[in-house]
Amino acid sequence: MALANGENHEKRTADRSHSLYTVIKRLCHALVVAGVVAMTIVLIVLLQQYQNEWLKVQTQFSGESVARQYAKLLEKPLSNYVNAQSISTQSTGTKNSENQSTTDTTRDSAIAITNIENVLKVLTSEPHIINLAVFNSDGKYIAPLPKIPSVIELSKSDTLTPLTFVEDIHNEDGVLLGYVNIHMNTNAVLENPLTLRSQLLFILLILLGLALILGVYMTRAFYKSRPWIIARLGQK
Repeated sequence: MALANGENHEKRTADRSHSLYTVIKRLCHALVVAGVVAMTIVLIVLLQQYQNEWLKVQTQFSGESVARQYAKLLEKPLSNYVNAQSISTQSTGTKNSENQSTTDTTRDSAIAITNIENVLKVLTSEPHIINLAVFNSDGKYIAPLPKIPSVIELSKSDTLTPLTFVEDIHNEDGVLLGYVNIHMNTNAVLENPLTLRSQLLFILLILLGLALILGVYMTRAFYKSRPWIIARLGQK
């Protein structure tokens, strides 16, 4: 009788130990799964933020670089226009009534605007450029004519808002001549960065697949070799 009671006590103790071990194991598994889910969410959020910042840097860098180059190209024709306007203002201020002088200054201004428009036509031929506009130092619209559509009007005809960049135009002495306003095609600017991002994501998926396959085979190898490892340890 006493022997039977002792066996029952040992059995109950073993059952309690097994139940406690099962609870702890399940709790550990739950914590691991929760940690993996949390890290996955954090990774996705960080990846999204990184991609947005990366695309922003790509568009900002390319847009600012193009704006600086175009400002340099427009420096000479805009300088000629400003000089012609300055001569015209001086002639008016000195009450010069000679028709020839007035005609010359008007012709010089028209030629300068034509030169500006010719440069703008060449620059606008680039596939990622939608429109260009040139303003004087006071913010008055100069070219091209007719006046280009605003960003709001362009946004109505396109799913993505055009990228807009403004750059100062200075002469060789550093005097402000005016501004160039550039509207860039967002789809064209982001085409290469988005393609590169897709390729990077594809490479990442391949690496994740390889890691998963490697983990499965390492786990199988561990459980296959577990009896042998236990036997070797038992011999020692």
